[in-house]
Amino acid sequence: MITEGELAVNENTQNILGLFDYVDDLIEAIHALKHAGFDDLVTFSPIPLHDVEHALEHGREKRPNTMAAMVKAVRDRDFHVVRFTLLGTVFGIIGALLLMIGTALSWPLPKGGMPILALPPIGLIGYEMGTLGAALGTIYGFLFLSRLPTMKDEVYDISVGSDKFGIAIKDLDSEKIEIAHRIMKDSHAVSVEERAGVLR
Repeated sequence: MITEGELAVNENTQNILGLFDYVDDLIEAIHALKHAGFDDLVTFSPIPLHDVEHALEHGREKRPNTMAAMVKAVRDRDFHVVRFTLLGTVFGIIGALLLMIGTALSWPLPKGGMPILALPPIGLIGYEMGTLGAALGTIYGFLFLSRLPTMKDEVYDISVGSDKFGIAIKDLDSEKIEIAHRIMKDSHAVSVEERAGVLR
């Protein structure tokens, strides 16, 4: 890690990561960066910080507090795990029907006048397979939408999991990187460096 005002330069990177010892310095850097026109900020912290959330929200356009705006906000979000759950349920039920009907028709076992394709066992197995499909679909949907496991290097520093606070900015040209570096250093950043990798 590069400290004390040094900047790690890599021509292939466009992400910059600054680390801070204190929350006040981080919030000061957020305000200064937003004032300078940097809107796409990502923060890292070992604990939840409401002051940082408020600083990130400051200056954003407020949504009207109406039912239509809330429905639109929910619809526009990226979490759609429920769709994966529904898809898993449908595939589970279809799989159960194909398994039960296919097995009964391929190897018919007549039992004392009972129908070969009886509804109660088919319904029971369909319900169980639907539940299993829903659970597997939910797990897959969560992993898929969370982009886990990640196969690419991420812009991250291990110290933000214990005693540091971080702020990262992505997709910057060299001029903006210099401005962001100066602002973070003026806000008492312990280290500021360019990082290769994915920043979500």
